[in-house]
Amino acid sequence: MISTYNSIKRLIEKYGLKPALKRDLSLFASSCLGLSYTTLLEKYFGINYNAYAAISRQGDYLSFINTPFIAKKAAKILEREDYLWGKIVPKVEKIFSDTLKEMQEYVPDKDISVKKKLEKIVNIMPVHYIAVGLVNAFMRYFDDKSAAKKHSKEFIVKIGNLRNKLASQYLWFDSVFLKYAKQYEKEMDIPNNTLRYLIIPELKEALRNKKLLNEFAKASKSRQKAYFHYFIPSPQKEGVITDVKIIKNIIDYYTKGEKTDEKFLKGTAAFKGLAKGIIYILSKNNPPKDFILVTHMTHPKDIALMKKAKAIITDEGGILSHAAIVSRELKIPCIIGTKIATKVLKDGDLVEVNADKEVVKIIKRLK
Repeated sequence: MISTYNSIKRLIEKYGLKPALKRDLSLFASSCLGLSYTTLLEKYFGINYNAYAAISRQGDYLSFINTPFIAKKAAKILEREDYLWGKIVPKVEKIFSDTLKEMQEYVPDKDISVKKKLEKIVNIMPVHYIAVGLVNAFMRYFDDKSAAKKHSKEFIVKIGNLRNKLASQYLWFDSVFLKYAKQYEKEMDIPNNTLRYLIIPELKEALRNKKLLNEFAKASKSRQKAYFHYFIPSPQKEGVITDVKIIKNIIDYYTKGEKTDEKFLKGTAAFKGLAKGIIYILSKNNPPKDFILVTHMTHPKDIALMKKAKAIITDEGGILSHAAIVSRELKIPCIIGTKIATKVLKDGDLVEVNADKEVVKIIKRLK
């Protein structure tokens, strides 16, 4: 029974899980990722994540994966280039395009009920996320700098472009789900965000049996403050823990090494160069003149902003990350994988980005 602080720690350590990516995702999307990464990816491509977990508190979502395990699995594909381009890539691109087309054509149809749309989304999303899981496994392979030495620059660029393409829509899929979830909640007169905080089996059951909606609404409410979600493939087991104190302690334990009073930040140079400017933490507000973009990780929707930035700094990412690929195309200094940039840097701070030395220097804090 996984319900206590120690049992959660044992699960994380048993599967070698470490904090990975910060995202803005629903619990339902997390459930889709768990199923896709651990089970469907194995079925379609013979590789898998040995487990998947995520922790959320007040809307902040942090995934947990075993990077060395995944990188080793990805190596079996990436180090066989003829097999990769001849068999794997066509297959995964078809999964991506088929599920995207189905989502774009079926779901907006006005003649289809909201309930039917949600039932379709429940089936489509985990399959679409197979593509995301595969290219993210490739990204983990290249987290090890020595891996890049085994491949040409042209190969790495092609893999990076593939990842950008296949990972470009998964947040949109979640946004579509949330749109129709909201409509269904209004239709059924249940609290907002009820469906957002359900895992796949619960959502299927809720759509089958309206009498259970109020019961699921109560469970969902308890998860909105905090939750720990885990998915284990063999034997398949999925669960959600909602004890706020336990979750706080888990977050504190696995992020305790992060210092937020640094004057220098270190990361990996995605594109070299030197730039000085004002920090702009990615948000809805307009950026200042001569700004340096700071974010957890960039996405395709951020390209217009990235083109205006003097430099880019991210918490996450490797040489296949979106920020790395776009910065190389734009030829602007970029430092990725700092882990703590969004915690250390504040809007208005004056910094120098020296990507030649892979260092960010804080020149002046905004008082």
